[in-house]
Amino acid sequence: FVSNDIIFSLKESKPLYYFYSSNQFDIKKVFKVQLLGWYLGEKYDGLFYRKSRSLLTLGVEKNFFNQSLKVKIMANDIFHKDKPEGNYEVGQTFVEYGRTLNTDYYRLILTYNFGKLKKVNYGNTSSGESESGRAH
Repeated sequence: FVSNDIIFSLKESKPLYYFYSSNQFDIKKVFKVQLLGWYLGEKYDGLFYRKSRSLLTLGVEKNFFNQSLKVKIMANDIFHKDKPEGNYEVGQTFVEYGRTLNTDYYRLILTYNFGKLKKVNYGNTSSGESESGRAH
């Protein structure tokens, strides 16, 4: 295409593939394994071509002290494949890019359940009938 002496090209549109899955597996009631993953296929968007990306997160969870304490360790983007990359072209300029993100990290999550709250013995269920005659 030509617009005000600038030549640019549009990429041919194609279907975008996106897959997502999140699963949790109980291993003999001893601990849990969590697996989360997604895949985003190649994307042709106007001027831009974006390469495919994916991410896989793995977690392990274990309960202690009669299930009062939950300890979870998670590793995010374990294969480090969540990297935006692609290209575009405007005039005689061809730009190819590749970014590196800090998506591979570890999390330690501790959750403690202090038990149930004590039962409240509140017996007043009226909606203010005794006060309704005061204001005239």
